[in-house]
Amino acid sequence: MKKLIIFDLDGTILNTLTDITNSVNYLLKKYNLPLKTEVEIKKYLGKGPRYLLEMAVGKALSELQYQTYYNYYDAHYDIHKMDNTVAYEGFHEVFQTLKKAGFLLAVCSNKQHSATVDLMETLFKGVFDYVIGTTPNIKRKPDSQMVEIIIDQLQVAKKDTLYVGDTEIDMQTAINAQIKKVAVLYGFRERQDLEQFRPDYYINSPKELLDIVKDVF
Repeated sequence: MKKLIIFDLDGTILNTLTDITNSVNYLLKKYNLPLKTEVEIKKYLGKGPRYLLEMAVGKALSELQYQTYYNYYDAHYDIHKMDNTVAYEGFHEVFQTLKKAGFLLAVCSNKQHSATVDLMETLFKGVFDYVIGTTPNIKRKPDSQMVEIIIDQLQVAKKDTLYVGDTEIDMQTAINAQIKKVAVLYGFRERQDLEQFRPDYYINSPKELLDIVKDVF
């Protein structure tokens, strides 16, 4: 029987905060707008690039404005996305253990699809069985569509699937997909931000996931 664990990316597998902040500030500086701190940017992450940029510039953007801003941001991020980004400590060992135990592993992110794939290929080549990020024709989290695609493509039952994420969006995604959820407490949110979604489990470090997996499966 196949077992699947789906991971969010930013704030769950990778600490991408510095590189994202730097790319946002590159855009803001270009338009003479106030720069943002990492503490501020952290609050904007999880809902996709449009939400991130609208919160950073402090206003709703027309489609033309968004595309213009996004192109500047994305061009910078594409070059600099690995300047400071690292995996949270312990994940290389965790993934190795899970793979040896026969688990299928997937990434489901509201980050741009191309960046999501590039980061996983660079840092965890050959580890993940399916990787999906934001594209124009697929609904972003918290809609369950990306999770449903992963489950369908890998042909795994929902009862044999576990979702791991660090934001409110992740928790709601798991609820919408009707799968068990693990709330990450070392990422971009605090416990009080996630408690209302009643996670099935909490983890304070990646290695704690291994004990949870034993309990679930």
